[in-house]
Amino acid sequence: MTKCEDAEDLKRYSSFVDSVINNLETELGLGGDRSTARVSVGLFGAELVPVMKLSEWNVDISDLDSAKRNFKSEMKKFTEGGTWTIFNGGQLDFNTAFDFALEQFDATARNPGIDMEMSELGFDPTKLFVIFSDGQVSQNTMNTAAKRDLEMAKTEINALGGKVVTVTQSSSDDIRCLHGQSMGCPHREFLLEVGDVYIDGANAVKASREVAAIVNSKKCIKRGECKPCNCECEMPRGPAGPEGNMGCDGCRGPPGQPGKPGKEGIDGVPGEKGPQGPPGDDGDCGEPGYPGERGPPGEPATRGGDAEQGPVGFPGERGDCGDEGEMGEKGVPGCDGPVGDTGEVGEKGETGDAGQPGPPGDLLLRITHHAELMTPENLEAKIREIVKEWLADENNRESILCINPDCEPGSQFKESPAETTPECGPNEIYDEDKCRGDTSCNPCVDKPDLDACQEPLDIIFMVDGSDSIRAEDWPKVSDWIAKLMDMIKPTERAQDTAVLYQQYSDSSDFPPSIFETIKSKTDPDNAGFFYDNLIDRIRNERQRSSSTHTYHALDQINKALSNNLRSTQNGLNFQQNGFDEITTILIHLTDGEARDPQNRQQAVIDQLIQRVDIRAAVAVGEKDSIHKSFKAQLLEMAADEDHIFEYTDYSTLGDFAHEIIQLIKQDCQALNSEAIFPQRRSQLPVGRVFEHVDSSSSWAFDSDMSQDFLSYEKYIDMRNDNRHRN
Repeated sequence: MTKCEDAEDLKRYSSFVDSVINNLETELGLGGDRSTARVSVGLFGAELVPVMKLSEWNVDISDLDSAKRNFKSEMKKFTEGGTWTIFNGGQLDFNTAFDFALEQFDATARNPGIDMEMSELGFDPTKLFVIFSDGQVSQNTMNTAAKRDLEMAKTEINALGGKVVTVTQSSSDDIRCLHGQSMGCPHREFLLEVGDVYIDGANAVKASREVAAIVNSKKCIKRGECKPCNCECEMPRGPAGPEGNMGCDGCRGPPGQPGKPGKEGIDGVPGEKGPQGPPGDDGDCGEPGYPGERGPPGEPATRGGDAEQGPVGFPGERGDCGDEGEMGEKGVPGCDGPVGDTGEVGEKGETGDAGQPGPPGDLLLRITHHAELMTPENLEAKIREIVKEWLADENNRESILCINPDCEPGSQFKESPAETTPECGPNEIYDEDKCRGDTSCNPCVDKPDLDACQEPLDIIFMVDGSDSIRAEDWPKVSDWIAKLMDMIKPTERAQDTAVLYQQYSDSSDFPPSIFETIKSKTDPDNAGFFYDNLIDRIRNERQRSSSTHTYHALDQINKALSNNLRSTQNGLNFQQNGFDEITTILIHLTDGEARDPQNRQQAVIDQLIQRVDIRAAVAVGEKDSIHKSFKAQLLEMAADEDHIFEYTDYSTLGDFAHEIIQLIKQDCQALNSEAIFPQRRSQLPVGRVFEHVDSSSSWAFDSDMSQDFLSYEKYIDMRNDNRHRN
């Protein structure tokens, strides 16, 4: 019995059954129906369609090849008829499959005479029910009553002398199955419950040989006439003949070979004791003995004459303690003891006097998502370039007209006082665009989060670790990722979050990916441990510092999506709400163009675009280094230009990490409002819409755009306009 879902499955099932038949020992030379195995095949899903029954296999057929041809012909009719399509999307009905097997075992398809011979000889033929399926049944259909019916059906087959063999369609050792994933994996517990024997069917040919071996293992030896069984037979021994005449004495034969040595005999009787030998040489001196015990005291001696001094006697017993003496001098200070427990935090002290002004900081020019470290030499040139673009924008026409001294009162901008970046709270960031001159405004805003994103999340970090990144900048990459993960908050999410980190450099030294599932739902007590372990592993990974094989890394990421992450191949699930219910995010960080154009595969890029919901690219380097071809490669990774972030050096990565989170949040909010991701399958990009301004416009800036804007005729006398800061 087998279950199929598409044409490729049907082809594999047919190959499995055909291989089982070819491996059976069916030609023993016993003749006719006695020699052949009988095979029936049925395909089942929500209902069952028999392809061939036992009664159709070898009735009145002595040529086994003809029976096999009949089977292949029936399978061809079944395939071409398209009947297999009825199984798509239906639930499996194993009770129907067991009913079909019982019906076949009860059928009397052999010649009645052969059945009688088999009964008289007491031969029990092998009965085997093989189920080729992964056993994927829903909890709704496999209730208590259904399980009880299956147990009764299996008991009936066992009572008929049959066995149930379950063969999986997929490998239970697949990496997805080992990580606890159920989709596309065999239901091992269910298959072990309904079967007597369990076989891994990932290799259909190997599995078919194991099934055939079970059938062929049943043999019998019948002395006498060979009868209808799968036997090894010998002819019977005939009666003894008459006794012959006595023969002549034979000649003496040649001597035989020497025999083997006999067993060792028993010990003899001990002899008499011999005379004492002469004394031997003196041995070495022994070790000194231990001192003997002390003897009793002797008798007191008579008092002798006066002597100058007698010998020293034995010490007497310790006397009583004397009076306490005077205090001595103070001793040397001892070593410091261990640090005590931390005390409670005291009240906040008064604010101290302002310190001396620090040295001027770096001059950082940020335009939307792009931040660039400036020098005094190139600042003015950069500002001129920005103003030229601003003057050519139609949306700024009204502001340009206000540059005229005749502009209405109140339209002039007031210069803001010098600003200092305030300190924000632990869950806040500084937003320099929020207040813009309003001193009463609080420029601190809450850190962005991904609460708007549909869960669960699959997050991929693809990080360039090539030799163009300096060693002192490499730790800044892991700090940047830690900041992103802190704003994503995987330990606090309602569903488990899967994170895959992949460094890449040269394909010959491609490091294994770092993968972790933060089980905030299924194992919340240990979610923090897994999160900390993930960050530590990322921080501790060695930079490979070699070439930049970006396209090789894309191919490996594409494979990891199938093996480790949960999104479907095209991001869709037609059995649910249209999508696979997984929000997949890819963030790519690099500082240079790919050096392996030979590895570029458009099919791999297309598959990533289909599978990933949100794609952002981060480029680090001077503006001149991000040239046209490099920008084109970044657009292959990102959804559109608004999903490309450019920074001049790695020191600015952490400062603007919130911009990436904010963009992802906007994409998720667009999904919630429009029921589709803006860049899902390269549709509807999110962000600003850049409009081209025709230079022939009636209002457009009418001076030569190559001219210095400070020489513009309407501006020549207004260089001190408060809107332009010195």
